Amino acid sequence: MAGRIYGTGYELRKNDLIGDVCRKSYIYAAIGEALNLPIYLVRSPFHVFVRYQMDSNRYVNWETTSMSSVPDSYYATTQEISPVSIENGTYLKNLSYHEALGSVCNTVGNLHLAGGNEEKAFSLYNRGIPLDSMNPLLYYNRGAILFQSKRFEAARKDLEKAVQLDPNYHNAREMLAGIR
Repeated sequence: MAGRIYGTGYELRKNDLIGDVCRKSYIYAAIGEALNLPIYLVRSPFHVFVRYQMDSNRYVNWETTSMSSVPDSYYATTQEISPVSIENGTYLKNLSYHEALGSVCNTVGNLHLAGGNEEKAFSLYNRGIPLDSMNPLLYYNRGAILFQSKRFEAARKDLEKAVQLDPNYHNAREMLAGIR
C-alpha cells in the first residue's frame, strides 16, 4: 500500500514504512499516549527509540530495529555519546510531548529537504527549535541550509549550538571549520 505524507510531496512505499525505525517509534509513542501508558520517545545521536517507564526508577528501552530491550550503555558505547550530552539532557532522556513534536519537525523537515523543498524544511526546523531546544539535529540542519545559502554568521551560531549540545557531532564541527 502506498501513501503520501500530507503536504510534503514525499511518497512512501510499503518498504519505506517497514524500514523506517523513527516512524515506528512515533507510532509506539502515539499508541502509548492513546492508551495512557508511560511510553516515551528517547533520542540518541543517530535515532529515536521508545522507553516504557515502569516506575520512577525502572524502565525498559525498546529497540524497534531488533524488537528487543537495550540498555542505555549500549547506545552510549556504540554511538559514542559524550557524557556531557547525557548529563545536559540532549540524549537518552524521556522526551516531553513538545520535545517529541520538535523531533517530528526535524524528521518531516528532512523529508522536505530530500524532496527538494529547502524552504519548507527550513521552516520546519525553525518550528522545531522552540519545541525541542536540546536537539542538536535541528540546529545542525538549519545551520546547513544557512551555510549553503552563504549566511555564514547565522550558520555559525546554529552549528556552535549543535556542538555545544553534542561535543561529538563531527559533521557540525567540520561545517563550522569551513566558516572560521
